[in-house]
Amino acid sequence: MPTDLQIIDGFEALRQNFNEENPSVSLEEGAADAQAKAAKPSIEDVLEAWFRAVLSLNAEAPEQRRAITALVKMAMREPSQSARRSGREQHEQGVAALLKKHPGVEAQGRKVFQTLRSISNAGAIVNLPGLPLSASAEAAAWTKLLPKLGGMNVWRMLAHLGRPILVPEAPLRRFYWRLGLLEVNRMGSPRDAARVLDCTERTLLVTRFGHEQLRYLIDWHTRRSRTLKGGFRCGPTPQCSGCPFANGCT
Repeated sequence: MPTDLQIIDGFEALRQNFNEENPSVSLEEGAADAQAKAAKPSIEDVLEAWFRAVLSLNAEAPEQRRAITALVKMAMREPSQSARRSGREQHEQGVAALLKKHPGVEAQGRKVFQTLRSISNAGAIVNLPGLPLSASAEAAAWTKLLPKLGGMNVWRMLAHLGRPILVPEAPLRRFYWRLGLLEVNRMGSPRDAARVLDCTERTLLVTRFGHEQLRYLIDWHTRRSRTLKGGFRCGPTPQCSGCPFANGCT
């Protein structure tokens, strides 16, 4: 297992590499919005995060951003409002194909809206009953409350809400396992997810990075990107020569 100093040195070197390769990109982009949502999420915030998670939508892509907006409006619309308007909105926003691919998700979205409205404060701020302190407990509570949040979906939803977590997907687990922070690279239970979250908490503590900054750097290091230069050293086949973590990686 790497020491705290090796983790710090590795991430400082990774940040330097990222900045050299992508000087015009801010690692803190979106951090303020994420913190605002995490503090007091509205019904619309949670509904948007739910749609993004269960449909794997990317809010940074303009077409998908428009689809998310349309889906949220459709879910929040009263049943008495015009069905013709809903159909026109589907066509205009390009969501008809999305709804055809995921039958039932529009109706589920309306049920999610009704559920969120029932636990909201003055119809605006969502108050999850007995909001727990741990991310694992919060994930369990949302999974029980809302549909289609099995597997990675609930973690994606929490991340979209600005919670200080990194989704425990395969690239992140593989990176922590190779670095020696994670003993076993698997994802079969909530306890496995909790172990990955613990690795992230330790990394945030010793590096003093914000979680958005950490997420951006690890994503760049472990995934192929169409918009960023460099990175992807710790993919399925690692490129260890010159890796910032070479001195501390197992």
